[in-house]
Amino acid sequence: MSRGRASSLTAAIGDGPDDEKWWEASVSTEDLGAWRALVTEDGVDYYLNIETNETQWEKPLELMSDAEINDQGEWLWVPSSTDVYIPAKLDSTKGDKVRVTTTDNSSLVVKKSLTMKMKRSYLQRTTTDLTLLDDLAAPLILHNLRKRFEKGDIYTNIGNILISINPYQVSK
Repeated sequence: MSRGRASSLTAAIGDGPDDEKWWEASVSTEDLGAWRALVTEDGVDYYLNIETNETQWEKPLELMSDAEINDQGEWLWVPSSTDVYIPAKLDSTKGDKVRVTTTDNSSLVVKKSLTMKMKRSYLQRTTTDLTLLDDLAAPLILHNLRKRFEKGDIYTNIGNILISINPYQVSK
């Protein structure tokens, strides 16, 4: 065996018994999400959700880059009586008031001074450690905690400090 071939083989299969082999590497479907980008015979992009078999022409948020998400208009944190702050897309401004559409498609008019600018891409991920958030503003911290709680993740760190959200709820 030539020396060049041996080094290529070593690079492909690894040096030692603990090295992961390329053919053993697994691709997690959780990392890929439910949406797949596909191309028609005519070369047109379309998107398939493998969980629901839904197809669409518009690129789903889950597949967009941060830049693509942020280019979809101006987003604000707006006050909420139940969630403190919620994300909303700016529709129009008139004087000291803004009209926004929330993520649940509700339309609101609020004082401009009560809103805070945000980037839509910040909502795409939650983290177990709040120090890893893209922005350490209170609305994003509360959003992260709320989303983790909804998934059943009641523990979140801020560096070496642990936050626990009480999972017990009073029935309404």
